[in-house]
Amino acid sequence: MNITKKKYDFWANMVSRICEPPLIIIPIFLIINYFMEKNNFLVVEGISFIITTVVPLLVMSFWIKYKGMDKDFTNRKERGKPLLITVLFYFIGTYLLWFIGANRLTCALMLCFGINALIIVLINTKWKISIHIIGLAGPIVALLFVNPLGWILGLLIPIVMWSRLTLRKHTLSQLIGGLLYAFCLNTCVLYYLTGTATSSLVEIVWILLAIVTPIIFLSVLGVVDKKKIHGINDKIIMIDMLIFSILFIAFSPANALMTFILCLVVSVLIGYFSSETFVWHKGLYKIMNYIH
Repeated sequence: MNITKKKYDFWANMVSRICEPPLIIIPIFLIINYFMEKNNFLVVEGISFIITTVVPLLVMSFWIKYKGMDKDFTNRKERGKPLLITVLFYFIGTYLLWFIGANRLTCALMLCFGINALIIVLINTKWKISIHIIGLAGPIVALLFVNPLGWILGLLIPIVMWSRLTLRKHTLSQLIGGLLYAFCLNTCVLYYLTGTATSSLVEIVWILLAIVTPIIFLSVLGVVDKKKIHGINDKIIMIDMLIFSILFIAFSPANALMTFILCLVVSVLIGYFSSETFVWHKGLYKIMNYIH
């Protein structure tokens, strides 16, 4: 293993560890409960912290130590039992929060965690989907229901995707599939249970689209290694992307536009400084060649 690869792996591993779902959710519930919980902040925050952080970490630690699993739960077939245990606690947590009269958003997000974990169990019987991305995407949606500035957390999405790809823990399709799934399901569940105004929902959808679009742009170009894929030329793909970008810039709200620009910048920087074999580097290389 050369020095450059060791360097990439070191930083990728650090990003993955920091952005573990049980850790990333800690500040999210603090923010949500600070703004939404007026009467029982300490109780609601305590339940949220125990159920979404302490319990998953204890379950993971037990399975790693006594069942011989690696810390990333790489084998999808071995994920089922520990995930089902967390599902049970997420649903218990949802009931407890509802019982004490916690705010709707905290209850709904806890329920989303349970639904996500349950569906991940079902998906993993056939396909390995990214828990890291799903665990990050759900809180992003929840923050957007509190304030449009929640898009800031979305800048972590391309960074986490880079880390999981660099560590070879997931394929690109598993990451993008997890991202699209989590955005769609969590938006629908949170909107249904919290009753957010339609205008706010429209802005949320714009922002989520702004996070996803740059990632898909670079990924599509990166995986097209040949000049044509099913008869479609690279130039046609780039022209379509340019048209979409112009329409997005012209019609999107200010927060969504800012999200789009910054997510694009982050994704481009990751592609630029990554290895030449990295998919976004290839996509960026194709764009630069086309411009020149």
